Amino acid sequence: MNSPDTVHVAVLGSAGAQGSAIADALDAAGVPTRRISRTGNGSGTAAADLRDTGALTAALSGIDVAVLTLPLDFSSEAAHFARNVADAAAASGVQRIVFNTNTRIPDEITDAPGFETRRAARITLETGAVPVTIIEPAVYLDNLLAPGVLTHSRDGSVLRYPIPEGLPVSWLAASDLGRAVAAACLNGRGGEVVRPGRAPLTPEELAGAIEGAIGTSVRFEALDPALFEQGLAAVAGPNAAAGVASIYRWLTANPGSTVMAAPAEQPAWMPQPATASAWAADFLKPVASKG
Repeated sequence: MNSPDTVHVAVLGSAGAQGSAIADALDAAGVPTRRISRTGNGSGTAAADLRDTGALTAALSGIDVAVLTLPLDFSSEAAHFARNVADAAAASGVQRIVFNTNTRIPDEITDAPGFETRRAARITLETGAVPVTIIEPAVYLDNLLAPGVLTHSRDGSVLRYPIPEGLPVSWLAASDLGRAVAAACLNGRGGEVVRPGRAPLTPEELAGAIEGAIGTSVRFEALDPALFEQGLAAVAGPNAAAGVASIYRWLTANPGSTVMAAPAEQPAWMPQPATASAWAADFLKPVASKG
């Protein structure tokens, strides 16, 4: 195990929700951390566009481990970004790359850009000169905080999410992704693929876990991925929404898939993530009784 204060880590994409959670976890662990974003906005944040290999090389100078989280770009640019990072890491002497793929990636080739652009980026990094640790999260509990996902009425609460009934998912909080990636920076190995998460829950089991936190009954309804895409497009734009929705379309069309379920065994260094019940107790407000 490496001592936290002797490993210098750069977090590419630190301005995003996942990247900032990773950088925060590294800071909390006492790891010297350099935040890097496209614009460099924020105190102590370096600027480097993923399209600019020269800027990336300069930003990674003196870094031992580079963490990459791609933006919500589901075009062929994802692999191009990965190539630039691989080349810059090699040129600047980075010893290892930790790639957060944003999602699990099925073994089989799919028609979903949300999966396939991440597969292409992963292959690009793995064929580079710098060893790579792959982190594949499943679905974020934080997504349940989006408007319209958990709604309340006199008849109880409804959890609406674009996955099929019975699908096993190792739900993970963004903060726990951060802790998993921070641990991988210190303890992971090149060629290792890690899929963090607790024992999977079906949507119906997740609804049950939420019930105790909010104090009312919760039932699950599978949301049409097309409706999910419409709502996300208003916030993230149509291209990003289409890419994310493609993952949920594939899952809906493959309800027997176990790709989102974590393996039974995790590396010894992997931090234990919060349970869905504990997360709900921290982030969801109890529902007032209605007389």
